[in-house]
Amino acid sequence: MVFIVVSASVMIGLYLISFYSYLLFHSIIELFAIIVASAVFVIGWNSREEYSFFRFIGIAYLFIASIDVLHTLSYSGTGIFPGFDANLPTQLWMLARYIEAGSLLVAPFVMKKRVRRRIFVIGYLILFGLLLTTIFAGVFPDAYVVGEGLTLFKIASEFVISGILIIAVYVYHQKRKSFDPMVLKHLYAAIAISIAAEMAFTLYVDPYGLANMIGHYLRFVSYYLIYKAFVESSLIRPFDVMFRNLKASEKSLIAANESLELTNKIVRHDILHELSAVTLTLEIFEQSNKEDYLLTQALESIERCTDLIDCARQMSLIYKGKVEIFPTDVRETLLRVIGGSNLEITIDGDGMVMAGAGLFSVFRNIVLNAETHCKTNRLEITVRSEGDNIETRISDFGSGIAKEIREKIFEEGFTAGESRGSGLGLFIARKVIESYGGKISAEPNEPSGTTFVVSLPRVKKT
Repeated sequence: MVFIVVSASVMIGLYLISFYSYLLFHSIIELFAIIVASAVFVIGWNSREEYSFFRFIGIAYLFIASIDVLHTLSYSGTGIFPGFDANLPTQLWMLARYIEAGSLLVAPFVMKKRVRRRIFVIGYLILFGLLLTTIFAGVFPDAYVVGEGLTLFKIASEFVISGILIIAVYVYHQKRKSFDPMVLKHLYAAIAISIAAEMAFTLYVDPYGLANMIGHYLRFVSYYLIYKAFVESSLIRPFDVMFRNLKASEKSLIAANESLELTNKIVRHDILHELSAVTLTLEIFEQSNKEDYLLTQALESIERCTDLIDCARQMSLIYKGKVEIFPTDVRETLLRVIGGSNLEITIDGDGMVMAGAGLFSVFRNIVLNAETHCKTNRLEITVRSEGDNIETRISDFGSGIAKEIREKIFEEGFTAGESRGSGLGLFIARKVIESYGGKISAEPNEPSGTTFVVSLPRVKKT
């Protein structure tokens, strides 16, 4: 209620001032906008934000405020720029609004980039200098002709600026998850009212006329909302921003803990399985005369343990967003997996995919599942090029997997059947393949068995 009373009083006061002196009315409106723009600059320049959004916005509004100062000083009746008529302040107005609309549009695209402040300053200095030179050198198109009113350039520019602002709203909406909701709410309102002001500024003939006054009223409200969006949110509500950042940090910490837990599960699930095989092989070795064969088996299991340790490292990188991918030979990876297997296995075809060391773990889990859970005695593997992908189909001829189970086998912790495992192998396989930009699925292999399909991006020929 208090806010409404104060706002109404300010508007009435400005209206009464316009009767006393329209030049004073105009100067107060512009001074308010200049102060808000300068405050946005101070906030942006001193921002400790890791990325560049507020820095970019702050520096942009410094140059916008500078042009608005020239616009205010050159307004009809001030007499500060002798030899210039109402065309000069109108041109300066257009210049400031183009820069403001363009900056609001570009700002979201530098949100996640680390750019030094001096790069933005140098860029705006060059733009500022060049455009001001075109105005004072008489190159910039006329925006107002005394006795005739607004030029076609000026009217068309107002519509172009409004169009840029509408596109900016769309961009901010697409990136809304990166903004505080209250900041975004005030920014949307500021842009909407700014568009309304631009439309009002297409209608006036006299710089002291009613349409011009309405446009400046709307400008006053728009900059008040800019103040709410960028200044108040940083000064009056700093803890809102701080807790929002803490929430983001909390999510990152949770993701890191999930990474650590999953990596630990991989170590237990895969490596301990191989070490158990080594132990069993060595126990048999003590009681038999098949020294060469058993030692070979033990050494191959130990070698696979080494590969699995590297897979664990790869999984840790996946959850940190640092996946390492490189050209990988599918056939060669499969041959390493099936080394020492007692199954009858045939491999038809080959291909190079963009993947990482985790591909070994994926193929290994599929082969182990076929042998342990599906009770197959042979595998048929085909590797084929399918468009931009390489598709690897691993088919067993065992007991098969029921449809209701097949739809759940890639979920974390899901197990079924008498020979159930930890429920991690295929879950890990899915996470690894998805991190490489691929897909994994299972389908029935007629007349019996299951086919696992692994699709990965093919290495493009240069």
